[in-house]
Amino acid sequence: MPAILVTLFADNSSVKSLIIGVPAQTEDSNKTLTLFKFAFSKRKSKERVMEISGSLIFSILFTFVGIFILWSGIKFVPQGFNYTKTRFGRFNGIMSPGLNFLIPFIEAIDQRVNVMEQVLDIAEQSVITKDNAEVKVDAVLFYQVLEAEKAAYAVSNLANAQQNLGQTNIRTVVGSMSLDDVLSNRDSINQKLLGVIDEATEPWGVKVTRVEIKGISPPQNIVDAMSLHCLLYTSDAADEGLGVDLGGRRI
Repeated sequence: MPAILVTLFADNSSVKSLIIGVPAQTEDSNKTLTLFKFAFSKRKSKERVMEISGSLIFSILFTFVGIFILWSGIKFVPQGFNYTKTRFGRFNGIMSPGLNFLIPFIEAIDQRVNVMEQVLDIAEQSVITKDNAEVKVDAVLFYQVLEAEKAAYAVSNLANAQQNLGQTNIRTVVGSMSLDDVLSNRDSINQKLLGVIDEATEPWGVKVTRVEIKGISPPQNIVDAMSLHCLLYTSDAADEGLGVDLGGRRI
């Protein structure tokens, strides 16, 4: 009668064998028990390898996430710029050129402000002078941001604000002068514009260094009249400078 082998696994750590019909210490039962022990130990080894692999993958992922978070808090500001930083949406300081640090997910860069001297072209516009002559005037404005916080938050669009401010003051200054004064006193116009615009932009953290009138174009009829006047003046001067004949009479 063949022997019946019953194998019991208890607590995943031991193997118990029960052979029904024959004594437990026979040679066949010992071989069978050895095979079961080998299979069970191999299974445990695979489970241990899987546990180690899972722990290693988790450690690698955790390390990469940590490095990414730390790197996201390191910021480099280029020369000539100031960055404003916010904490939970509120202004929290200025980041100067060089290496800076942020608290990840709490602080963030908001505005990138150029603190170098900049040039702003003021678009050409028509202006009515004091004596009702229409002239076209355009200018150029040089400015520098001195306080990045004010430039970022005291005005919505700094360049557009200065553009409109420059056009308005050009109309005011040129409109208070006669055409002859406008054409002959460009330096005076520049100084007046500089004083007014610099004072107006001070609350925005801006220093206006120069304002220069690029061109003044009077109406075409006035240009033609001036050309005719110059031509007549040149003709009269030529007539007065004619030579004298031998008899002492002008020819």
